[in-house]
Amino acid sequence: MWMYALHGLDELHLDGPLTNEVSRSATLDSFRELRALRVLTLHSNLTKIPPSVVDVALQLQRLCIYNEVGCELERIPSAVFSLNNLQELDLKENKLTTVEEILSLQHCRRLVTLRLWHNRITYIPDHMSKLHSLETLDVSWNKIRKLPSRMFYCTKLRHLDVSHNQLTSISSEVGILQGLQFFSAAFNTLETLPEELFSCKRLKTLLLGNNCLPALSSRVSNLAQLVRLEIKGNRLESLPVEIGDCPLLTVSGTDSGRQPAGPAALGRTKQVE
Repeated sequence: MWMYALHGLDELHLDGPLTNEVSRSATLDSFRELRALRVLTLHSNLTKIPPSVVDVALQLQRLCIYNEVGCELERIPSAVFSLNNLQELDLKENKLTTVEEILSLQHCRRLVTLRLWHNRITYIPDHMSKLHSLETLDVSWNKIRKLPSRMFYCTKLRHLDVSHNQLTSISSEVGILQGLQFFSAAFNTLETLPEELFSCKRLKTLLLGNNCLPALSSRVSNLAQLVRLEIKGNRLESLPVEIGDCPLLTVSGTDSGRQPAGPAALGRTKQVE
């Protein structure tokens, strides 16, 4: 009970079995007196948001809920939508199958980071585009087969991770993300890439490994700020010579046994995996 008297506490991480009912699990009393609390992480087996979290809804800036195997949380809890000051929401390792209600997150006007990784999500709804403030979106390790083109109208995105899904293509609208700095589409089944991807001139990290790509566009030379390029595990026979025009590139990967298209293809890169 002494925890509830820590009126100056601004960050709280709870790991273990939690419940709102009397049982062998720990119970959560009201957080109402924790007026300074800004960050809350719950690593447990919750099936719904505890009322104690709602008590601090107006002041939380970051909420992370990680659940153990066997959790039945299949939708984003409605209580989250009242967290008006929320800046980061992390729902890693739940059993989310749909995020259709994600539209309600538009009321969290300060939300800049949304992590839905390691779930069972099969599709992303078009109204994802309503989350205008998003800068980081991680939907990796799901079962997504297609990304809606309107998702790329989240124009403030700087970090986008769609790796470890079942994607066969990327919409040309990806080129709208002129502020994009990190993009990972590794471990999918991509056979082509839209040329518009190479108009995202602020890209610093581009991870495309373990797909079915037969070639890399010569427009890679547009990515003057590129520091890391990962393309191993594809069907590449060679790298375009224009890759040498990426002056900051330090890591480039290609299939084992494949050879670059000559020394010029490596440019100033320091390592080839």
